[in-house]
Amino acid sequence: TWTLMIYVGVPDKKLNIWLKGKEYMISSDEGEAIGICAGLYYATKERATAFMNADGFLNALNPITSFVIPYDIKMNIVVSYGIK
Repeated sequence: TWTLMIYVGVPDKKLNIWLKGKEYMISSDEGEAIGICAGLYYATKERATAFMNADGFLNALNPITSFVIPYDIKMNIVVSYGIK
């Protein structure tokens, strides 16, 4: 079967290494990345991947707890610890 791999998020130094060779979409903030991944799940029923730095995880917490979890939206979330 064919699987669509979708990556959306806010890159940082550590994530740039992980993203090398992948096609991805940059979002303006982490909450937006969660929203895009949720919309892609509704449109395609494919699990998307949201990526972000640990510093921005709290920006994604409200969409995760108020939308993703209650509506059982499937997605992967990658959080880097980042070094500044």
